[in-house]
Amino acid sequence: MARFRFKLDPLLKHRRRLEGERQRALAALERQRLAIEDRIRAMQQRISDNKAELSRCLVGKVDTAAIRSQAAMCMQLDAQTVRLVVTLAEVYRRIERARADLLEARTHVKAIERLRERRHEQWRHAETKRETAALDELGAMGRASR
Repeated sequence: MARFRFKLDPLLKHRRRLEGERQRALAALERQRLAIEDRIRAMQQRISDNKAELSRCLVGKVDTAAIRSQAAMCMQLDAQTVRLVVTLAEVYRRIERARADLLEARTHVKAIERLRERRHEQWRHAETKRETAALDELGAMGRASR
């Protein structure tokens, strides 16, 4: 029996490879996003702890040097957190772009896959017609030899 050959198989493989690359790129960005979000949560916890320490410094004998140090630390942590949030916003923009790229790549793969399915169905139909014609010819040859 004949075997189906799709002339665009190399293109399909290439597009699937591109889709895989886009998936890996998106996954890397998602890991980066999660890491930044973890760092932001850790910063928020440090800020909360620092503010609690600052509150303790205000009870009893007031140590202005300790208060100044705690306030400076809070401001520094706030600034770091803001930088992380800005970085996170940029990562979100890159993730959206990566998702769009992945969707585009998936669409290209699906288009070639649908074309392959249609061509395979056409080939199978033509193959069935050829087999039927060959069987009819054999039958006719058998009747003619009687």
